[in-house]
Amino acid sequence: MDAFTEVRFGPNEYVFHQGDKFNGLYFQLEGTGHAVMDGQTVHHYKVGDYFGEKALLTGENRAASIITNTEASFVKITREQFIRLLGPLE
Repeated sequence: MDAFTEVRFGPNEYVFHQGDKFNGLYFQLEGTGHAVMDGQTVHHYKVGDYFGEKALLTGENRAASIITNTEASFVKITREQFIRLLGPLE
């Protein structure tokens, strides 16, 4: 568990914005949220969901913004921590 960091957000807060550099793969522990791409909601998130896997694998910038609907908590793992824990992504 030392590879994961817990992060918390209030209602209507951005976890990250579309176009941001990758800063972690997130697993939702509490609350709900949604993904917005080019101004359109494209997905709703709930406990047990995860996001950021595309950016983890490709190193590309964020494809969508993630916004909380309620108070929410997540655990996140960075690319470096992921590689240290599970090995290279190639």
